[in-house]
Formats: sequence, C-alpha cells, structure tokens
Amino acid sequence: MNLCISSPQTSAGPATIPFEVSAAMPMISVIVPTFNRAHYLQGALETLAAQETDCRFSYEILVVDNASKDDTRTVVRRFAETSPVPVRYLYESKPGDAPPRNRGIRESHGQWLAFFDDDQFAPPRWLLSLLTAAQRHNCLVLGGPVHLDLKESVITKLSPACRSTLREMQPYRGDQPYVAGAAPGTGNLLVSRQVFDRVGLFAEDLKGGGSDWHLIQKARSEGISPWYAADAGIRHRVEPNRMTPEYFRWDATNGGVAQADTDYRQHGAAGLLMRCLLRASRSAGYLPGHLLSRIRKSVCGATQSSMICWRTTGYLRRCLTILAPDLFPQKQFHESTNFRTGRSVGVKS
Repeated sequence: MNLCISSPQTSAGPATIPFEVSAAMPMISVIVPTFNRAHYLQGALETLAAQETDCRFSYEILVVDNASKDDTRTVVRRFAETSPVPVRYLYESKPGDAPPRNRGIRESHGQWLAFFDDDQFAPPRWLLSLLTAAQRHNCLVLGGPVHLDLKESVITKLSPACRSTLREMQPYRGDQPYVAGAAPGTGNLLVSRQVFDRVGLFAEDLKGGGSDWHLIQKARSEGISPWYAADAGIRHRVEPNRMTPEYFRWDATNGGVAQADTDYRQHGAAGLLMRCLLRASRSAGYLPGHLLSRIRKSVCGATQSSMICWRTTGYLRRCLTILAPDLFPQKQFHESTNFRTGRSVGVKS
C-alpha cells in the first residue's frame, strides 16, 4: 500500500527546470493507452495503484482510451472511485499508438512520464526502481525488463526473435546505457518531461508503429542516452492468438515495415535503398533455415531464421512503396500492417 500520497498538481504542468535529473521529490504521471481491453485493464490498474513510493515521489494514473467499443470507460471510472492514488480517464479518438500517448503527456502533471501497457502487471516497486536508477545514473530516459507471463517451459522453447515479438526485453544483466541499435519500448519506459520539451512528442505520422523508436533516436541526437534499469521489471500477458505462426509472421513483417519508415525518415531515399540491399543480402543466408523450419513444423512455426526472413520481407515491400509508390502501391498489404490488425491475426473462428 502506498502510504505517502499527495494530491495531483492542478497547474498546467511543472515549470521547465535545468536539463538534469532533479533530486527534489517529484511527481510521476503513469500513462496507460488502451483499446478494447477492458477485460485486462482492471488487473493492470490494480498493480499500478499498489506502487510503493517510500515517500520519495507521488504519482497519478492516466488511462487514455483510444476509442474503445467495450466498457473501458466504466472500468476506469469505477476503479478511480476507490483507488488510493488519483486515476483519470481520457478519451482520444485519433487512432494509432502515438496519439493516445501524446494526449496523456499533454494532460499530465508529472515531472516524469511513465508509460505502461494495458495488458501488463507491475510489481510494487516498479516505479521506485525506475526513479532510483534515473537519479543514480543522472539519466532522463529509462527502460526496464519485460518478462513474459508464460510458463518457463514454454518460454525456453521459443527462439529469441519469437520472445522479442511477444515483447520480452531483457537485454542486459545490470544497469547500463542501451547500445546503439537498441532502445526501450513504451511498455516499460520512464521519460523526464524535459525530454519532450526538448525533442517534441511521439510522431503521429508513423502509422505502422515505431514512434517510440523514433523518439529515442531524437533524444540520442540531442545527447540524451537511454538507460536500462535492471531492477524495474514488469510482466507482459501473452494472448493465445500470439502463439500462432500467423501472428509471428504478421508481427515480424510489420516490424520490417516500421523499420523501413524509420530509416527513410533518418537517411532519405538513398540511405534507405542502401540499407534495403544490405538487409536482403544478409537475410539470404537465413533462407535454408526458414525452409527447414517449415518442413519440420517447429514450435509456433517461427524459428529465428523465419522471423528474420519475414521481417526482411516487410522491409523490402515497404521500401518498394516508398521508392516507387506508383509502381508498388500495395495498399492492401500496408493496411494489413496496422498495429491493431494483430488483435485478430491467428484468432480461431
């Protein structure tokens, strides 16, 4: 139970402070975007409301409903009536992963913004561990481990790429900066408001995902290194449809599309073409393994080789559309890579 609760700030937000981690007692705004997951949301909120602060910070919870059709609004409002910490319901009609995050940022009061998914569980000292690591290492962006809410016997049978697809993230043994090419995801992320003041919000024009990766890259360009907080782990649910070959293929392909969009924004058409050719040549070596896995029907039909080949396919197809949109519009394919489509991929009728 959180024994040190303070009321949320009522001003438009904290004043801009020097570009460094403050040692003063801060407020954290936990932002939870959600879409049609009222059946999971109660469990997530219960773990968030039970955070231990050790009297070192206060916090609020903002649930941003991205135009759900279920009873999300009712679940949040009922929970808020008895919650030991402030809980606010926000409605964001613009679809996508970035708009609800940005709505939460604009409406929040905290000096720190924590991002959490609606299908996760947070241990009691999750927020405290993130803040402690931020103050210890004087960093402004932090991510933590994401553990799969599956039996260990099931997890060990999955390839590293499959586990990553299911949102597992355990890149390092201890606290350290993320290396180039790696970044925390928004399922377990703490960001100082100073960062958004400096680099802007999540990019809403990245329709297929990747706005979190893009934000981290913008922060890095400003000299802000993201850190990994090894003690700040959470558990991520795995829905049954995600343990199917159809879902693994969809997610890997979608990841390739999102990466191509990001590379195009950062490196332009010439840089994208060069990376496309390099990716294709490297992936050729994984084709035999991919074909063998199809013959042997490996676990979930998704070996490491298969995941790499599917991701490359998504990357190549997106590159064709970007570089030659009139010749390769692929409208139906790109509509299928919308991040919400994954909710129905692999679902048994």
